[in-house]
Amino acid sequence: MLPPPPTPTEIQLRHRITHAAAQRGFVAAGAAPAEPLPQWRIAQVRRWTDSGRAAGMDYLQRHLALRADPRALVPGVRTVLSFALPYDPAPAFAPTALRLARYALGSDYHDVVRDRLRSLLADLGFDAAHEGRIFCDTAPVDERYWAWRCGLGAWLRSGMIAVPGCGTFVFLGEWFSPLSAEELLRRLPAEEPGEDTPAPAPARPVADSCLACGRCVEACPGGALTDGGLDARHCLSYLTIEHRGPLPPDTGRRMGQTLYGCDRCAEVCPHNAPLLSGHTAHPIPPELQPRPELLRRTPAEWQQLTPETYRTLFRGSAVKRAKYDGITRNISALAEAREETPGAPPKC
Repeated sequence: MLPPPPTPTEIQLRHRITHAAAQRGFVAAGAAPAEPLPQWRIAQVRRWTDSGRAAGMDYLQRHLALRADPRALVPGVRTVLSFALPYDPAPAFAPTALRLARYALGSDYHDVVRDRLRSLLADLGFDAAHEGRIFCDTAPVDERYWAWRCGLGAWLRSGMIAVPGCGTFVFLGEWFSPLSAEELLRRLPAEEPGEDTPAPAPARPVADSCLACGRCVEACPGGALTDGGLDARHCLSYLTIEHRGPLPPDTGRRMGQTLYGCDRCAEVCPHNAPLLSGHTAHPIPPELQPRPELLRRTPAEWQQLTPETYRTLFRGSAVKRAKYDGITRNISALAEAREETPGAPPKC
């Protein structure tokens, strides 16, 4: 499925915003009218939550009305602008190291994306504190819908957005602006010489939508990718990060070598193949560079994790979402799985 074609004004605004956003490290940007989500998307999300696939994420059910209409979340919003910031697709883990999901290896993306969006708006002459609101996975915003609607990339069966040149290895952020696309264009600074010709809409990834190859479905350790959408009850990212309490039986074995999150569906996606081979098209922001101490920490060192070491390792990190008890629970599950299958080669 493709989003509605952008209007000439939206194409011109995308061109102007994308050029400025690139100076702040963003690899894609776009804009769309702040309208209610289409009925097909609202029904899709409602079926997903009603079926229990959201697992313990009750806040998704509670805030459905706010997610369904940006005007309910931010009264007066007229335009939604979506942005993508890349992170490292191929971190250099030591061979014996336990792993964390790629997105969690740098500083907390919530802060990094919002700080860079504030700086971008200041560059453009807008007041981020009083002109709309900035988000990055911090409010009831259907951010993948808006990234797709704003033309940033393809919406895959895995639920992720694939951006040209970066695949799915991006963070998404939004600016809910009180200005229309026409008003935004009038407010933007004068263009630099040579930048006055509107660019066409960004090239799409390999296909206009998911390639439907089924690789992500086959690779998912818990069988979490279903026709009804991601089933968080079986998703290692949900279980090792969001879930509180004991892990379901056999989770440690499914985790392989990763103690936090899971990148399996991204690792097999054709959209990501060039990036995983080391062909990164865009520089990674310094704040999001993987922390060396997280790339080389061995299983024995993780088993000795103390609250003090946890705080030191994850200061200013999104990993704090799992808390110390969650991380040590995951480490124990991995250790128990290795004891049950001695001599088995570690899985990546």
